[in-house]
Amino acid sequence: MFNSHKFKCVKGQEEITATFVENALYIWRSALCFADVQDALIRGAEVFSHNNMFDSISKIARVIRRCKMLPNQVQWTFCIMLDRALEGFTTVGEMSNQSLFGTQATKGQIDVMLALLELKDKLLYDSVPSLGLNVHVVQALQTHFSSVTAYRKKVPPAVIDGTNRGEPDFAWMANWSLPEKKVAQFIEGIVFKDHFKREMKQVVVNKQAPVEVLKVEAVAQVWTDITKGIIASKSDLGGSAPDDQDQTEPANDPLEDHVTFIPSIADEAVLHLVVVMVGMMLVVMVVLHMLVLIMSQS
Repeated sequence: MFNSHKFKCVKGQEEITATFVENALYIWRSALCFADVQDALIRGAEVFSHNNMFDSISKIARVIRRCKMLPNQVQWTFCIMLDRALEGFTTVGEMSNQSLFGTQATKGQIDVMLALLELKDKLLYDSVPSLGLNVHVVQALQTHFSSVTAYRKKVPPAVIDGTNRGEPDFAWMANWSLPEKKVAQFIEGIVFKDHFKREMKQVVVNKQAPVEVLKVEAVAQVWTDITKGIIASKSDLGGSAPDDQDQTEPANDPLEDHVTFIPSIADEAVLHLVVVMVGMMLVVMVVLHMLVLIMSQS
């Protein structure tokens, strides 16, 4: 087909070859089949014109390969690439191939983005549930921070460089305690707001598990304060018993009200004797009554 047809390309356009078409089909099967990815590519073109972060078929295909074609990683990476540019955390110019993918000796921005995804899931499905928060709080965090799209439904994205933002909706945590809100703010900050970016990059460079960032001094201090606040709030609400109360022996045994008294053998003998005597007295009274009636008739 490509040998018999010639396509005139505009200046700067990728040449249409068999490899180009193969990449296009690969992108469709692995990325464009997801609505979130389609929206990200369209939004990127609308805001940043043709010089956007998704301006190359080969670059898009390379992002997919770096994500190992895993749907959650593919959707997350395309959406977070656009989101970071819209928020002003990076620029389109800084999303060159070398910056995104790094080199054999260095890590790139994609590595940091994927590390944030892994950290987010670790926080939402491991660390946060272990804090003993209310079930509805944990479920709300898992819902609204599950993806970039879910988060931006509550916190509208900026148009560009952090400006012209819609009004955020925090009604979903209106009745939460202050420690619970701090958990949400911590996850939002480190995952979506580029907080602790230096610490996160260092963990990636050191090839550590993303959750190890919680042990870095600056991050550990904040996370420790949050967990202490949760423990303190539980104590204030009576979540723990006083030290001088014996937890093993309750003051009132709840089984006492349901115990039936069983008399001993000696008690049974006395009870039997009393019953016999009462019976004999009743017999005597009946006989006397009958004698009285006979005598009165005669």
